[in-house]
Amino acid sequence: NQAIVCLKRSLDCYEKEGGESIEQAMAMERLSTVYMNMGNHLSEAREIAEKAFKFAERRFGTENNTTADIIYNLGCIALSDARSGLGGVDQEKAEQWLRKALDIK
Repeated sequence: NQAIVCLKRSLDCYEKEGGESIEQAMAMERLSTVYMNMGNHLSEAREIAEKAFKFAERRFGTENNTTADIIYNLGCIALSDARSGLGGVDQEKAEQWLRKALDIK
């Protein structure tokens, strides 16, 4: 997938530059979205979104719009997991992530 290749290259560039930029967090969020939308790559989507969340929470806090976007992705991934029976995540957990994202926005 071309989007995955491009986003991974972007992340490599950000990591080589050093520091922790908002663009790096956004690229991670977008990469998790691409994996989630592919359907059969939920574990990759979840792994990247969780990494992005830890990054954004540490760097920008929990009241940041980019952090909220990542939290939203985590909710969507959890909802997809619940619907497919993967990951042992229930729909209530997904709803908690989604509500948290809305509260921040």
